[in-house]
Amino acid sequence: MLVLMWTPCYSFYNHNNICIHVLICVEDIVVIINSSHAISLIISTLSNEFAVKDLGPLSFFLGIQVTRTTDGLHLHQGKYVTDLLHRTKMVGAKPLSTPCSFGGKLSKFSGGPLSDSTKYRSVVGALQNLTLTRPDIFYSVNQFCQFLHCPTTVHLTATKHILRYL
Repeated sequence: MLVLMWTPCYSFYNHNNICIHVLICVEDIVVIINSSHAISLIISTLSNEFAVKDLGPLSFFLGIQVTRTTDGLHLHQGKYVTDLLHRTKMVGAKPLSTPCSFGGKLSKFSGGPLSDSTKYRSVVGALQNLTLTRPDIFYSVNQFCQFLHCPTTVHLTATKHILRYL
């Protein structure tokens, strides 16, 4: 199995009351600057070397929605959750108030093996991405990750519990 990892690159510059934050992930770049003149200069400089498209104020990056408020930026993954629920056909499922059941700890011996573990791995991977803005599901998702090598029907059912919570 081939696993590809991505590592975002973050750079920070602060000099003479100019503060610049640059986040690069593959072909997506977020530039945050406290000076409109400096941001124009950065975009112009990058445009000389690369094909650059200025999308304006940040609203969406790597599955994270960004909303400006009077207090700053609010990060959330509402669209990501909705897309995940549609993909797993869990839209409209009865909601739950907790991210995991209180029935006990998951075990590698509980349940029968899945005929195709691709769906389980896909859902768990999506839930891992969601922990960036949802620390309330971190423990449950960590439990699911421990069974990626040999998931069972019980593990798949447990992922449905967290989807109902979301």
